[in-house]
Amino acid sequence: MMPVATFNEGVCREAILNAVTHRNYQQYGNIFITQYPETLVIDSPGGFLPGISPKSFLNRQAARNRLLAEILATSGLVEHAGQGMNMMYEECIKEANNLPDYSQSDGYLVRLVLNGTITDKSFLVFQKHIPEEQYASLTTEDLLTLNAVCHQFPIPSELRSRVSVLRDLGLLEKAGMGVYKLSAAYDEISLQSGESVKPVLQTDDECKQAILELINSAREAGVKRSEIENAISSRTQRQLRVLLKEMSNEGFIMVRGNGNGARWYPKYCPNMSQYWSFRTAVCA
Repeated sequence: MMPVATFNEGVCREAILNAVTHRNYQQYGNIFITQYPETLVIDSPGGFLPGISPKSFLNRQAARNRLLAEILATSGLVEHAGQGMNMMYEECIKEANNLPDYSQSDGYLVRLVLNGTITDKSFLVFQKHIPEEQYASLTTEDLLTLNAVCHQFPIPSELRSRVSVLRDLGLLEKAGMGVYKLSAAYDEISLQSGESVKPVLQTDDECKQAILELINSAREAGVKRSEIENAISSRTQRQLRVLLKEMSNEGFIMVRGNGNGARWYPKYCPNMSQYWSFRTAVCA
C-alpha cells in the first residue's frame, strides 16, 4: 500500500509562508488558517497585486514585501522566486489532489483552499509506475497537462505544445480529433496490480492502535523500532519515541534490550479489544 497524507507538508508550509510574505501589511487584519478534515483554508489580507491572478501564477511573479521574501528565501524557509508556486501545483498533482484553489479571492482578501481528497486513485498509481528518471524530467507544464487529460479538462493553449512531448514519452495517446487520454497503462492499473492507496494515520490513537497490532502480530519475536518507523510513516522518529513511551507508561507495551537491538513486546493485552477497554478504563 502507498501511504498518502491528507495534507502535503511542503505545500502547507509554502502556502502559509506565502501568506506571511505577500499579505498587505498596510491593511488591518490577520492571517487566518482554518483546517477541516480534508480541507485547509488560508485567508490573507490584501488582494492580488496588479497583473497577478491565479491564471498567471506560474508565469508571472511579484513580491509585495520584497525584503521579507528575500529573507525567507535566503533562510531556506520558502522556495526562491518563481519556484514555490510551481512546487505547490506539482505536489498536488503528484498526490492526485485538486489544484490549489484561489477562486474565492477578491480585491481585499486572498483565500487559498487546499483540498486533501484523492480525486483519482488510478491516476496516483499511474504516476508511481512512471520510471523514476522519466518522472523526474517532467516539468510543471507536463504535470498540468497530464492532470487536465486525466480529469477530461480542456487543455489550455499554453500547454498544447507539451502534448507531443508526452506522447513521445508514451504517457499520452490520441483518442480522437484533438482529444487525448492517458496511456493504456492507466486503464490497466486497478486492483489487478495489487496496489491500493491508504490514508496516512492522522491521530495519535490511530498510530497507537497500529503499533499495538504490529507488536501483537510479532508475539514473542518482538518488534524493532525501525520496523515501527517503517509502518508508521506519518510520524517522525522523535514523535514515535514519545508515543512508545506513552504506551509503555500506560502499561500496554514493554521494551527489552538497548540501542539498535531493543525490541518491543505486548505487556498485558493479547488482543485489541482488551487494549481499548483497558485504555478507556485508565483514561476515564
